[in-house]
This record gives sequence, C-alpha cells and structure tokens, in this order.
Amino acid sequence: MKLKKSRKHMVFSTLLVALLLGCSEKPEAMISSAKDYLAKDDSKAAVIQIKNALQSNPNMPEARYMLGTALLNSGDPVGAETELRKALELNHAHDQVMPKLAIAMLAQGQAKKLTDELGQVDLGDAAAKASLQTSLAAAYSQQGKAEPAEAALKAALAADPGYVPALLVQARQQAARRDFDGALTSTEEAIAKSPTSFEAWKLKGDLLQYAKNQPVEALAAYRKSIDIRPDFLPGQAAVVTMLLQQNNLPDATSQIEQLKKTSPNHPQTQFLQAHLAFQKKDFTQARDLTQQVLRVAPGNVQALQLAGAVEMQLNSPVQAEAYLNKALQAAPNLPLARRMLVTIYLRTGQSAKALATLTPGLKQENVDPKLFALAGEVYLQNNDVKTAEEYFTKASQQNPDDARNRTALALTHLQGGRVETAFDELESIAASDVGTSADLALISAHLRRQELDKALVAVDGLEKKQVDRPLAANLRGRILLAKKDRPGARKSFERALEIDPMFFPAVASLASLDLADKKPDEAKKRFEAVLAKEPKNPQALLALAELAARTGAPKEEVAKLISNAVAANPTEAAPRLLLVNFHLRNKDVKPAASAAQDAVAAMPDNADLL
Repeated sequence: MKLKKSRKHMVFSTLLVALLLGCSEKPEAMISSAKDYLAKDDSKAAVIQIKNALQSNPNMPEARYMLGTALLNSGDPVGAETELRKALELNHAHDQVMPKLAIAMLAQGQAKKLTDELGQVDLGDAAAKASLQTSLAAAYSQQGKAEPAEAALKAALAADPGYVPALLVQARQQAARRDFDGALTSTEEAIAKSPTSFEAWKLKGDLLQYAKNQPVEALAAYRKSIDIRPDFLPGQAAVVTMLLQQNNLPDATSQIEQLKKTSPNHPQTQFLQAHLAFQKKDFTQARDLTQQVLRVAPGNVQALQLAGAVEMQLNSPVQAEAYLNKALQAAPNLPLARRMLVTIYLRTGQSAKALATLTPGLKQENVDPKLFALAGEVYLQNNDVKTAEEYFTKASQQNPDDARNRTALALTHLQGGRVETAFDELESIAASDVGTSADLALISAHLRRQELDKALVAVDGLEKKQVDRPLAANLRGRILLAKKDRPGARKSFERALEIDPMFFPAVASLASLDLADKKPDEAKKRFEAVLAKEPKNPQALLALAELAARTGAPKEEVAKLISNAVAANPTEAAPRLLLVNFHLRNKDVKPAASAAQDAVAAMPDNADLL
C-alpha cells in the first residue's frame, strides 16, 4: 500500500511541477522539457508542457506536431488529428506530420478519407514513406481493394525492407490469402527485427491459435505481448478470450481484474466481463453488461451475438431473434449467430424462417461443419426427409463418434418409415454411449407411438446413466400418468424431488395431482416450500398466482401475486406480460396500460414487451 501511495504522489508531483514550471518557463524550454517526457514515454506530462508552451505562443509548428504525437501515443486519435492538421497549416515538415496523420485517421476508421486525401502523397524520407504507405496499405485492405493495398505495401517495403509495421501488414495479407506459413514467417521476421513489438507478438498468437491450432503456444505469444505493454488492450482481450475458450474461469477472472485496472470503462472490458458472466451461467449479469456495451457500440457484432445467446438462455426468443438478425445483417459470415438464429426458429416452429436463415450458410465457400446437423433438423421440420437424411449423414461422417448426429440420423430413418432400423440404431446408441441424447430420442419415439411400456424400459436405461438427476424419475411419472397409474406417478414425482427438491416440473406435477384430489392447500404448500428456499423463483411465484385463479380467489389477490413475481424478477418479461394479459382479460384497461408502461420502462429493448 505504501509503495502504491508513493507512486501516486510521484505522478502527482511530476504533473504539479510541470504545471508550476509552465507559469515561468519560456516556450522553447517547455518544448525541450516535453521532448524529455516523450523520450521517457510519459505522454501525459508531455501534453501539459506542450499546452503550456502553446498558451504562450499558439503558432509554434513543432509544438503542434509534438502535441499531436503525444495525443496519438496516449490513445486520443481525434485530438491528434486536430493538432497534426494545425501543424500542417503552420508548414511543419510533411515528412514528419503525414505519417502520424495517417495513423490517426486509420485509428478512427477513416479508411476511405485516408486513401482519398493522402493516397498520392510522396514523401522524401525513407522511414516516413514506409510508415505512410503501410497505413495506406491497411486502409485499402479495409475497403476490400486488394491491388492498391498490395502496391502500397510493396512501396513501404521498398522504402524500408525491415519496416516492422509493413511486415505485419504483409503477414495479415498473406493470412487473408490463407498463406498461413508465409504469414507466420513474416511475423517471425518482424519479431526478429523488433523483439519488443507487442503487435507482432499478438499477431503471432492469432496465427498460432486460428491457423495452426496451437493454443498453448498462442497463449504464450499473447502473454508476451502484454508483458511488453501491460495496457495493450487487444493482447489482454486475446488472453482472456483464450482462457474463456478453455473454460479456465478462475484465471480468466484474474486476467479481467488486471484489464479493469488499465481499461475499466472500455467496451471491450465490459464485453469480456459479460462473456465471463455467461460462462458462469449468471445470465442476468451477462444481460446487464451486454446492454452497457451495446449502448456505447450498438453495431458491435460480437456483442449482438452474445446478447442473442443471453436472451436465448433467459427464454426471450423474440429479443434473441432481434439481436441475432442484426448481427447477421452486419456480418453474414458469423457461424454461431446463424446457428443460434436457426435454432430459435426451430424451437418456435417457424420452419420456413429456419430454412431461409440456414440456406445462405450452406452456400458459403467454407461451410460451418456444425451447420450440417442443424440443416438435417431444418429439412426434417420442413418434411423433406430425403434432404434431412443427406445432411445428418454428412454430420455423422464429419464426426462419427458424435452420438447426437447418429441419433438424428436414426430419427430421419424413423420418420422415413424405416421403423425397425431406426429403433435398432437408437437402442444401439443408447446402450453404447454415455450421453443421453439417444435415450431421450428413444423415449420420445416410443411415446409418439403410444408404446408406453417400451418407453418405461427406455427410461430405466436413462436412469442408470443419471442416478443423481431427477429427469428419469420425472419422465417415469409422466408416462405412468398416461397409463392412468396415479399412485405410481405420484411416487415417481416424489422420487424426483428426493433427488432434487427444487426440480420444478416434479413440483408442478405433484401440485396438479393435489388439485385433482381436491387438495388445493397441499398444492399451495408445495409452491411455498420452493419459495422458502428461493424467494424469487419466478415459476413458483406464477404458479401460486395461477393456483389462486383456479381456486376462485378474488382478482385483486391474483393480481397481487403476479405483481410479487414482477417485483422479485424485474428484468423477466414473462411475469410482466402475464400481469398485463390478466388485467386485459378482466377488462381492467387502466391497470393493464399502467403495467405495460412499467414493463417497457424497465426493459425498453425487449421486443416481446414492445
């Protein structure tokens, strides 16, 4: 703590001295002092000295150039551009100003403006020319103009064959052409010439991770980039992203804490926090954080994709659809966004929309392999069994050991009329695979055919795989209910609750049996028991309201119970929608309008409510 305080005092003292000296020193002396600060990579102190000098004499071209440079180094490209243009107006040397101005414009995403304005500028100094042409190469690439990008890059390397930024642009262009070996060679050459180039180490990590599938080496390269420059945000983000992909949540949490020290309010930091919350299954916090990112960067495709995933987990398919559609419109090649959107349409029975969303993904040059199984489901839902079988076969060939793909293929055989073959396949998969997808498919297939005894046998197989989970016992209870065995069903549901007392489907089923036995108080006690352990459980709160309505409680009491669910879960759309609909059913227009207004005010971006 003492060391931290002393450092803070030293920084404060440095700035204070700079301010005080600025009151008495001559402009030339302040510029000299600023140069010393820039040499020490202390841009903040340099900016103060230069601004003091400019107060005395605003028409110093060197001061304007230095201020632009200092602002650029401190992450303010907008301010840098302003000062660099003033330096040009005051006739400061073009060889010095133009390369910095190009970097500032590129940092603001002004690719077209940069190429239009500086594309024909020819500088005399070799290093200056290499820098400007490198920026132009990057700007042309961002506009999809391959030929002028390559010409600018050649000009940069002709001016200075060892210019590291140019070598990195060359590496990126090689990677874009899928020449990953060449890209890695160029990157290694850049590192050899400049071992402290944090950007080169970051690019090396990208190539090792995404082109070479060497995650250990990639992570080491990313860590090297932030060892060189701890506040290098892309490097920090790359490390966190890799840790999240490896599901190493403790290390990811620790790395994000480091990131928050250097860039606490940056959208990238908030996005990574949201990603971490999502993987920790804290979907409410993930929603809050993604909303913060989208308020600052509404078009960020990664944030839109994550927001869609969050809304899917929170059972808000309409809102998820809106986010994912927007992400795909901005970036049609996002495979995960496309898969999620197709899944939403499948779950909500919108088979035509699912097919329309799927088709562009299947026409891409490099088809996402994970799309094959999903394509099978889409064509199956559109009653095209032959095409569905083709895609499920492709998915199985892609990953022969994936029980889900083999199960899906068996189901197409079932739907295509090859019943014996399908059941043999499902039983074989269920017996050999430790997973449960084939077991669940087998149970479902028997239930659709009303083969209840065979479904019970399949449930026995599922239960052996999930002795510590309530699903099998709950399924057995549902099947026994279908067989009119109410005592057996009750016993199975109670067994499910012995395994997991908070498993709500079994709670609801037992409450339904209590109501059928004319024991509403017993049903009420079940929901209250859940709420005693989880006071904000939305399912139990709404079930209490439904129970009150079914047993003839006054509408005021029912409305209060639904309002309790709203108050306990203010960011959940379902209780709010239920409250509005309840008032409308009772022709209470004013309370309905009030509840609707409160809902939209609480969740203005929720498409269900709108």
